[in-house]
Amino acid sequence: MITALLFGICLGAVYFGGLWMTVKLLPAVQRLTLVIIVVSYLIRITLTMAGFYYILVIDWKQFVSCAIGFILVRQLIMRRVRSGGDAEKNDDDNA
Repeated sequence: MITALLFGICLGAVYFGGLWMTVKLLPAVQRLTLVIIVVSYLIRITLTMAGFYYILVIDWKQFVSCAIGFILVRQLIMRRVRSGGDAEKNDDDNA
């Protein structure tokens, strides 16, 4: 169960880390923006679904543990993004 949880955390880090990198890359790219978005999505979703399928074939309880790890990473990243956005807003208000 712990191994599946850690695997889910890794899947979440790959998926949401890849999303974060894609979003950060887009302002610097003038052309091929849609291509980058689509290719990034396809790579991220393929890796994630393959990982979930691998765990699901082993046992459904392992899959649930993996999904919890994935969701935990999502929650942590959302908390970090929200706190970072608030800090930038506060800096703009003080200027």
